Amino acid sequence: GDPRLALRNRVLGQPYHVVGLLDGDVIQNHPVERVTYHGNGGNDFTIGVGIEGSYPGREKSRTAKHTQLDRIVPVARAALVEAEKMLRETGVTGPIKINAHRCFSAGRAPDPGEGLWRNTVLWAVDELGLVVDYDITRGSGLPIPVDWDPSAKFTWSGVPRG
Repeated sequence: GDPRLALRNRVLGQPYHVVGLLDGDVIQNHPVERVTYHGNGGNDFTIGVGIEGSYPGREKSRTAKHTQLDRIVPVARAALVEAEKMLRETGVTGPIKINAHRCFSAGRAPDPGEGLWRNTVLWAVDELGLVVDYDITRGSGLPIPVDWDPSAKFTWSGVPRG
């Protein structure tokens, strides 16, 4: 009956520790200590942050089907703030690294996408002190591309930039 409650119930089945929803809510979905299957080869040493919507890997590929960034960026930023807070509350000290799903599976190369990365992750680096590990990959994963981040060391396909 209640669409908002139905959405929250569906979120409970998601593997992400923090979820940002298009309606503006940010949900703590799992405790930091719980290993969930959110990020392929990154499951055992990361927490997952999921953002509702559809995003192109590169902004030049954006179409009408993709979620508008101005609608989701504030929520995505709030989700990163919540994730950082959860980690600090469990005793994590020092820099917190941030990476993308693409780093752990080539099948997720567009995830989270250029627009979200530039508008949320780069913001979190500046505002929260998060640190991007530009070299990390596991399995078939691909590193963060220069398409998303001017500090990246690799092209979209994972070749070191020359």
